[in-house]
Amino acid sequence: MIQRGNTIFKAIPIPEFDSEIVSLYVTFSQYGKKVLEKTLDDVDFDTLGTINNNVLIHLTQDESLKFKYTGIPAKDMVKIHLRIRTEDEEAYSSQILIEQVGETINEEVI
Repeated sequence: MIQRGNTIFKAIPIPEFDSEIVSLYVTFSQYGKKVLEKTLDDVDFDTLGTINNNVLIHLTQDESLKFKYTGIPAKDMVKIHLRIRTEDEEAYSSQILIEQVGETINEEVI
């Protein structure tokens, strides 16, 4: 869930690559439009539990407030898509992930 007005951390598992990752984009879209995009400089990599490689994404309060909440589940979906290119020109694309947006009453950064 993307809870609006909160600091959010997302982890997306990725495969092992034979060469260094040189380009990365995590795109968040809602209503068919790009709302937010994170690049290689904006993310971290780590091991979580039994999954060896994860892209860790941090969203600030301001960023989480960019997503709209209507109260209609079909409209309150955010699509998240990860794309990676490695040094040896391999390209990787994740499946599109779907997250629901949560309601907040006060739409200000605290």
